[in-house]
Amino acid sequence: MRLAAELTRTVINPQIRPFQDSDVLKVCSWVTNRAELKMVSGDEAECLTPEILRSWLVKASISLVVIDEGTKEPIGFCTLSKCEVPGLPPDYIEMCHVLVDPRHKYVFIVSRLLNYGTSWARGLGYRFGCARVLPYNRWALLLARYEKAEELTDKESWALAGFRWFRLDLLRR
Repeated sequence: MRLAAELTRTVINPQIRPFQDSDVLKVCSWVTNRAELKMVSGDEAECLTPEILRSWLVKASISLVVIDEGTKEPIGFCTLSKCEVPGLPPDYIEMCHVLVDPRHKYVFIVSRLLNYGTSWARGLGYRFGCARVLPYNRWALLLARYEKAEELTDKESWALAGFRWFRLDLLRR
């Protein structure tokens, strides 16, 4: 019962904040093997390292963290970036490197990141948010459908091959 109460509190009252240097080791601890890293990055390593994470941060326009209200510990992470995709139109920003603490995977943390990320992107003046998803990432594909994201796969010249691409109109959210 205590666990259910903690999870409910986290879902109802998530706190979002910009990434801090003190978050590095915690976020890296969520990606412990090559297969998990491949789900969120093209980087070659056995797990997420602080060096890889810092390379994402350098490319990001903003990096967001969802924290657990009770512990104040990070439980979700993502970046919003303009420079991960060559040729991305000026009014687009990409939501990248979405990670969730494995203990909180089914508590709508990614939905929270998406909602806050689109709000930040709109505030930065972008019209569209986009995301690339590996074709076998079932959870991300379900989220795209749930969020009613428009699929752009094979419709835009800048959309890198090998992914399914989705976009959200930030002015309609």
